[in-house]
Parts: sequence; C-alpha cells; structure tokens
Amino acid sequence: MPSTIVFHNLFHRATVVELRAGNFFDCNLNREIPSITIDPGGKHSLSTDESICFRRDLDPDNPTGQMTIFTIVNIDPPPSSPQHIEVNI
Repeated sequence: MPSTIVFHNLFHRATVVELRAGNFFDCNLNREIPSITIDPGGKHSLSTDESICFRRDLDPDNPTGQMTIFTIVNIDPPPSSPQHIEVNI
C-alpha cells in the first residue's frame, strides 16, 4: 500500500510545484513526474512508494519561473507501513 503526501499551498496565488520521484539524494537524478498547480489555500495528494523531491516558484505571489531548491520528502519503501505526510509548500 503506497504512502500519501499532501501538499498545502499557503500562498495567495496558485503555485506551480515541480516534482521528481526516486531515492537518489541528488534530486536531479530522480525521474520527473508531472508538475502540479495548487490553488491558494488548496491541497494536492500524491500516492507513492518512492521518496519525492519538490520545489516551487521562488516567489509564488510574484511568479517569475525561478524555482526554489529541491526539498526531499523521504518515504520508507515497502514493506514498511504506509506513511501519511503533510507538507506546506
């Protein structure tokens, strides 16, 4: 059973979040998965058995396409118990 990561957008504008899945410490080596856009005050759930790297617009209230550095959400691989992780972007 996969783990769940819930991303929360606390900004006043919709925010683009770039995602990568895999277990490399260097997020650039992990495979890209489709980016998501989260509405202001909204959330997005992702089910996964892999660790997830994410980054967002550096200034979501004034987006320029410049992204933050990656943040890693570590997921314990199966057969570990599924995790439920809440993340504020």
